[in-house]
Amino acid sequence: MQTVQTLKQKLQSFDNFEHVAQQESHTLLDDMLKHIGSPDPVLRDELIYSALAIWVLNEKFDQDHLRELYDLALSDDYLFYQIGNRGDDSVFTRSFSVLLLPPILQIHKQSSFLSREELTNGVETLIHYFKKEQDTRGYVAEKGWAHSIAHAADALESFASCKEIEEQDLLSVFNAVKKVITQPSQYINGEDERLINALETIFPKVADCFIIEWIQSFGSVLDKVEGHEEDAIHFNIKTFLRSMYFRFVWREEKRYREAILDTLEPIEKIGAY
Repeated sequence: MQTVQTLKQKLQSFDNFEHVAQQESHTLLDDMLKHIGSPDPVLRDELIYSALAIWVLNEKFDQDHLRELYDLALSDDYLFYQIGNRGDDSVFTRSFSVLLLPPILQIHKQSSFLSREELTNGVETLIHYFKKEQDTRGYVAEKGWAHSIAHAADALESFASCKEIEEQDLLSVFNAVKKVITQPSQYINGEDERLINALETIFPKVADCFIIEWIQSFGSVLDKVEGHEEDAIHFNIKTFLRSMYFRFVWREEKRYREAILDTLEPIEKIGAY
């Protein structure tokens, strides 16, 4: 077992993570996972996560190892580590565990090593995580990116792009995303765009009428909010709907644009910041 400093020095000694021998990547894996939530942004983000993503994509791990890593990333000890906490360092373990899923799922799309059941369980677990995560900070001074919502959105996009995932597997996503957007924490680090990236992948798999009703449902959210929380939720909804509108302008998705405008217009009139 290496100390944190020894692990950092070892990873910094590599000129290129792609060229690390397979055996060495396996030897370092346990220590790297142990410190995946380090508050040191260089160790966590530039070294541990970057190396693991590169090694997964360059097939340093066989399918059995990838399946173990997939299960670990979704586990209580990683994705749900101290879930419910906010403002402490536990968020880094959760947010960088979920960020392991996109490279693993990229390999799955090439080799189909995960079963449909494993994938649908992963989607359900991720939806549960969206609903439970309370620490929605983006950039944390001196500790770098937490970005739990953006990272989870990246994982959601990867799941949605798997051919095995169907409409019935994705309907619960919409309530989860709505819950995220209507939390009384302002999102100012591009979380809306990352969520919309995922939704763009999901929308073609889901009936238009369901999507339009979901968009329209944002119009009544503020009717149920009182006190100081209203301003933050108002900001989040406006930002999210505006971003979605312009995404569909570029894609010429008229049916969604009309629903967004109809929903957004009365919200815009509530007040300005």
